[in-house]
Amino acid sequence: YSEMLELYPDLEQRLAQRWVALREEVFSVDNFVRIINENQKQLISAGAIDREYDLWAYLYETEDTPEAIIRFLENRLKVLDEYYQQSLS
Repeated sequence: YSEMLELYPDLEQRLAQRWVALREEVFSVDNFVRIINENQKQLISAGAIDREYDLWAYLYETEDTPEAIIRFLENRLKVLDEYYQQSLS
């Protein structure tokens, strides 16, 4: 990374700008929610969730829900937003 910084002194700012651009659509909460919902529907319709639960019920926790995953993502995105915002300042 240090060698890349020598080649591109503005690397941190470029990464931060790219992060901002990706957050608008690709890394938006709405996009993640859409992906999670689509995947959950597919897993339910295929019966995969029920089969997994039958095999591994003792490993399932109440926080293994789409809502919990979304909360986790929102928190991680907030941290990354703050990190990259510092690079833009």
